Amino acid sequence: MPQFDFHSFSVQIFWVLIGFFVFYFTILKDYLSNLALLLKIRSKVLVSYVSNGLQIKKIAMFTFFLG
Repeated sequence: MPQFDFHSFSVQIFWVLIGFFVFYFTILKDYLSNLALLLKIRSKVLVSYVSNGLQIKKIAMFTFFLG
């Protein structure tokens, strides 16, 4: 059986490693850069929402104590 042939182990390991690294670097280059950009944009949006929320809270507290 070919999977138990000791002479073909090196060829199988070679192609598994080549396939793994091609897949790994493709994922790393394409998807991870897009994910990093998405997380950066998400962080900026959340910071703007929090700062707007704090401003609205200050305005609400100010009008509550004046009213």
